[in-house]
Amino acid sequence: MPNSPDPPRPHARRLGILLRMREPIAWLVLAVTVVYIVLGWMRLGWNLAHESMGVSASARQTGASVPLIWVLVDVAMVLACVLGTGAIGRARALTRTAAVVVSVVACYDVLILVVGVLGSDAPVFSRVLETIGGLLEVAAKVAATVVLWRLVPSPTVRGAAAEAPGPPVRDAV
Repeated sequence: MPNSPDPPRPHARRLGILLRMREPIAWLVLAVTVVYIVLGWMRLGWNLAHESMGVSASARQTGASVPLIWVLVDVAMVLACVLGTGAIGRARALTRTAAVVVSVVACYDVLILVVGVLGSDAPVFSRVLETIGGLLEVAAKVAATVVLWRLVPSPTVRGAAAEAPGPPVRDAV
């Protein structure tokens, strides 16, 4: 029947649901990342206090605080919320929180890498490979941190743009 209306498309409805759910999902992913950080600190402390390990051995066993995939998922969710169609209202708070969390992850991983490599009794070649791998992972996390901090809108820029919509006036007395 050529005159009948098109039936509702189920994929359009699903897309609408996903667009509405992207902010809660982004906050959930950030919460999981924070849990990873806290559990990493707890494991490091547990190894130091109860397992009679040295700082370097405990740092090597603890490893990275948050897997790189979670950092990338954090960045992807923030990008979906900020740059997607119909940006969310709390995009600034989400972006700033994600930038702080990923910054803490990157700093913690640098600390774990330095302590783990410097105190290692492993052969030199093993330490070199461990350092290269750790630096690559830290570089990716630092790059994600830079992207998130660059996404945080500056309140002074937004305020200045709202106050002066036209060109500046010269020699006004």
